[in-house]
Parts: sequence; structure tokens; C-alpha cells
Amino acid sequence: MNENIEKIRESFTLQAKNFESSSMNFSKKEYLDYTVKCMNLNPNDEVLEAAAGTCACGRSIAPFVKSVTCYDATKAMLDVGRREAANCNLNNINFIEGLVEDMPFKKGEFDIVISRLAFHHFSNIESAFKEMARVVKENG
Repeated sequence: MNENIEKIRESFTLQAKNFESSSMNFSKKEYLDYTVKCMNLNPNDEVLEAAAGTCACGRSIAPFVKSVTCYDATKAMLDVGRREAANCNLNNINFIEGLVEDMPFKKGEFDIVISRLAFHHFSNIESAFKEMARVVKENG
């Protein structure tokens, strides 16, 4: 594992417990509501939130789609997301730990792939983007 991802995991493990605080700009309801409104979601959509952190977007999307997969490199962040999803009775979310640059999903597995505020953390931005493009269905 490269040095960059270890630093990221260490930093976000420390931040995880306060990441859902209302003082944090990452989870503001107005932003999340606007994001969901602009997505034109379908009840049959299967969504991937790549570099999901605590899955704030995924949890906002979940009531409107078939399923959400929250994928992140930091277990502590996913644990917070899992707890918050349970508190909101969101049962259609999967939480998977791993690197966006090398995802275990099949080509075209998801209808939508979303990632926010994460690209500056990737060690290889091109690989991360290619992986996201690979796992999203092609418009046809």
C-alpha cells in the first residue's frame, strides 16, 4: 500500500467521529438535497458512491433508488456511515472498504457513480476516474 493512502486512512480515522457534526460543511442538508434533486434518480437505480467517507451523499440518495454501495478506503468513515444509515432505517446501503483506483466491481455494474470532494486524495487521479467510468453502465 502506498504512503499516501496510509496517511489518508490515518487522518480520516481521526476525523471520522466528528465528520457528521452539523458544523462540518460536508453534510449540509441543503447541499445534499440539491444534489439529489439534480440527479434525476430512478427507483431501480443501483448507485455507487466512490470515496464515500461517511456516505452522506449515499444516505441522501438511498430513499430514492434500489441500492447504494458506499466504497471508501477508511473503515472508520464507513463505520460512521453504517451507524448513521441504521439510525435512519436505510437498509439498501452496502458499505465496502477499498481503493477507488482498483475497485472489485464488474464493468457496467452501476447505473450511477458519484464522488464528491475526493479527487485530491487519489494517488492516481486518472486510474480512479477510469475505474469509475468502467463500473458505470454505458448510455445506450
